Amino acid sequence: MTPRTEPSSAGNGDRPARAGDASWTPPTKHLSDYLRIVRDRWLVATIAFLAGLGWIAWSSLFATPVYESLGTLQVEDSPRGDSMLAELGAADQGTNVEAELLVMRSQMIAKAAAKLGKLYVGAEEVNAYRPFEAVLQQIGFRRPPCRLAVTADVPADEVVSRSYEIDVESSGVAFEVKRLDGAVVVRSAFGPDRRATLTLDGREVTIAVVDGAPAGKRFSLWLRTLDEAGYWIRQGVLAREEGQRTGMVSVGFQGSTPHLAQRAAAAVQQAYLDHKSLRKKSSLESRLAWLSGEKKRVKGDLDKAEGVLDAYIKEHGAVMLPERARASFDEQGRLLSQKLVLEQELRTLEAARKDLAEATSSDRVLLLLGQDGGVDQRSTALAASLSQYELEREVLRLRFKEEADELKPLAKKIDETRRLLEERTVARREFAVRALEQRIAATTARIKRLDDENQRQEDRLQALPKEEREIAQRTREVDATSRAFEMLTRWEGEARIALSSASSPVAAIDTPRVPVIRSKPVLSRQVALGLLVGVFLGVLAAFALNYLDRTVRTPSDLERAVGLPLYAAIPDFRTVRRRERDRIKRGHGGRLPTLSAPESVMAETYRSLRANLRFASIDHPVRSLAITSSLEQEGKTVTTCNLAVVLAQAGSRVVVVDADMRRPSAHTVFGAALAPGLADVLTGKAAWKSVVHPVVELESLHLLPAGKNPQNPGALLDSPTFRTLLVELTAAYDYVLFDVPPVLAVADAAAFFRQLDAVVLLTRYRRCTGDVVESARHQIERLGGNVVGVIFNAFDARKAARRGYGYYGYYGDYAARDVEPDAPT
Repeated sequence: MTPRTEPSSAGNGDRPARAGDASWTPPTKHLSDYLRIVRDRWLVATIAFLAGLGWIAWSSLFATPVYESLGTLQVEDSPRGDSMLAELGAADQGTNVEAELLVMRSQMIAKAAAKLGKLYVGAEEVNAYRPFEAVLQQIGFRRPPCRLAVTADVPADEVVSRSYEIDVESSGVAFEVKRLDGAVVVRSAFGPDRRATLTLDGREVTIAVVDGAPAGKRFSLWLRTLDEAGYWIRQGVLAREEGQRTGMVSVGFQGSTPHLAQRAAAAVQQAYLDHKSLRKKSSLESRLAWLSGEKKRVKGDLDKAEGVLDAYIKEHGAVMLPERARASFDEQGRLLSQKLVLEQELRTLEAARKDLAEATSSDRVLLLLGQDGGVDQRSTALAASLSQYELEREVLRLRFKEEADELKPLAKKIDETRRLLEERTVARREFAVRALEQRIAATTARIKRLDDENQRQEDRLQALPKEEREIAQRTREVDATSRAFEMLTRWEGEARIALSSASSPVAAIDTPRVPVIRSKPVLSRQVALGLLVGVFLGVLAAFALNYLDRTVRTPSDLERAVGLPLYAAIPDFRTVRRRERDRIKRGHGGRLPTLSAPESVMAETYRSLRANLRFASIDHPVRSLAITSSLEQEGKTVTTCNLAVVLAQAGSRVVVVDADMRRPSAHTVFGAALAPGLADVLTGKAAWKSVVHPVVELESLHLLPAGKNPQNPGALLDSPTFRTLLVELTAAYDYVLFDVPPVLAVADAAAFFRQLDAVVLLTRYRRCTGDVVESARHQIERLGGNVVGVIFNAFDARKAARRGYGYYGYYGDYAARDVEPDAPT
């Protein structure tokens, strides 16, 4: 027996640092370490990658497609010289496109478009334009989609929205109209003209086949009210300015089919153009009516003034005005013309101030400010958000009840957005009202100055002789009234010309066309996205599994867990090179590469274990040794047998004692009989020399099998007979190797660990955690055993060169050469 000593590593006598030691520092991570994690978990990473890619591919191929049909409009700039709010500084510089975009997205335009394009009724083939069906059509496995044109009268307010399904029979003539719950509403058939007229909920509906064959296909049919059709159109309206301050606006629609998108886009564009044209005509007609009334009134004043002047001339004869009177008279006429223009401007300003002051809703304020470009970007963004939230609420109301929980968060958003918008518009309105009041005050002051100047001219006329003064006054009234009449006549003519040639301030540049490709999903983009998502999920799954996996995976993990030196890293037989694996399988069931392939790298790993054992026991030779493990199925029996072979090949006399009497297996490795064996020796039924079996290939290697399973193996191993046997075997052999049960599974070997020179703890790759291995080491030490080192078993030899442990990847070529067998020692 030899005294137990602290195991040494690399001959320096120091125990490897462990995670719990103060001097231990975590190893530095390199990029190769992270790549190794992905390589080790390649199966999980591949499954996650395929799952992510498959999910993106499925959602892309079977998603509802989106087709965009866009037209182009040119919005003219607001005249800055005539813009009331721009002159006051209340409007942002640039075009009023922001306000026009709000109008394009409004419910008013959407409802008008629904009525104009008859979009309150329609039908489309179910799933006909999905990417998957499009792929099938390209390869000839599916017919092109069929289009149906559905017409009906404009729905009344009390009509309820309905959705139906149309199932066309294989004949392509007869069809059934069903509700969404599957109940058949009506059966009908297409006539020779491919039309059918039927009544649904009291409404006469005409269905016509426009394109394609409907045989065996299914269509969705909808009948909506104008309000609901407007909400639906509003949800898909697109309106954006191309570039910054260009005045070029793209307006269109997003739909699930190309023809539906084109119809809705054309209807929205036309409804907006009609709205702008009607609004301009209405403004011109109102202005023309006012001018006609003023002209009629001034004409009466002119006739009266001319009559007075003619009567005066007949009574007193022709009188010539002096030059000074003529100058004052001309100046008063000029002042009167300016006053007339200012008074008209004053009335316009007062009307604008009144409208703004009386406006209570934010929509009305934005409309009044937007006419002159006074809407700022913040107000526009808030108004757009509010419109979007209200649209979402209307859509949800169609699906849920008013008190549904889904509407509560949206209602809070609407209230908060409306509050912010009202605060913003109130501030803008107050600013605009103050600016208008300043302009009104300035205009009033200018009128007063004109009145003062006119009074001075009147005073000059009063200084003339009576006859000249009277003729000047009468002539002045005629001339001033005539000038006013001429101005009103000119304005009326301009208004009539503008009305007769009235054109909208918005011009259509391009009309919406039927889109030939969908805008969403784009398969090439989705494939790229799927690859990125798949790679991300694969890497994430690999790292997550690696983080959750606490098992021992590398020799360094094992050394850190138990704080003992590594004696050997043995690869799994099944992972070595094919040529070497074939040689190992030739004999002993592939369990003894040291006999079947002594020149292989596998055999070399056991010779490395032998060398490390000899090096560690220079001062205190190891004669009796046990290789144990924490749990079952870790490979301790095969390792013990191969170590015994390489020791015997080196010339030592070796005996392997199978002390695992519950589940013996050493005899199967060497191809010997189970009994008689150790159990018979310890019970006194046989002498050990009579039950020891020599290994055929090696004369210096013997096996003492376990024998038949005794009643109490632990008691036999703790008996004086076993101690005597151990002394005799140690005297007869150079090395006595014990194959013992797992230390944490049973306590059979606990009794004689303290009698051995050394115990080596073996751990299989990814078999147990570091805590389990450390518990096994503490268990052996509590029993008095001398744990000298650890063995890392059954790692993947294909990863040896990448991981950097074991010799497999380094001397494979060298070991493949013909070498002389080990010389006896």
